[in-house]
Amino acid sequence: PDKVVASFFAVGDWGYDAELHAFHCTSARQRCVLRPGCQLALAAAMRAEARRRGNLAFVLNVGDSFYPGGVHGPTDPQWSEKWGDIYQGMPPVPWYSVYGNHDLEAADWRCSCLNEPALCHQVKRHGARHGNASWYMPSVSYYAKPIAGVPLEVVALDLNAADASKICPWVAQAQRCPAHQCGRVLAS
Repeated sequence: PDKVVASFFAVGDWGYDAELHAFHCTSARQRCVLRPGCQLALAAAMRAEARRRGNLAFVLNVGDSFYPGGVHGPTDPQWSEKWGDIYQGMPPVPWYSVYGNHDLEAADWRCSCLNEPALCHQVKRHGARHGNASWYMPSVSYYAKPIAGVPLEVVALDLNAADASKICPWVAQAQRCPAHQCGRVLAS
């Protein structure tokens, strides 16, 4: 049998925000799927599987990491509250990351709409560590060779930029309304 060189996790839409995702079921038969413990349960399962395998090399993060609207800078408390503290205890691996559309609100709309990676808060966080995890995003699009000596590349493409004509008006509109009202404003 082929020898497994390494394992990795691919995660996306893992962000959770109690205010945005709080909802009430209207009937006893309605199943409420999204609960505050889901992200913690996912992180616990990832830690357990990483221990079981013993060869976790990296995490591939495909975006929508910081709900409801991205981080407000490289020192935003969300880095700890919604990423570092949640996934604490993982093996020391990089998180190869890209933006999701929900990561582009807040002050990070310039990232996709103006096509200026130097302004991107998640790019500014490249190389930062929290516990064992390190954030890897040298630009909005990049490639990396995650495992020395193994012919494998991670190719990260910012497809939000390709869809900027649709995303930027949405983000611009979101900047003009309070967070709790944006969904209603955007739906109208």
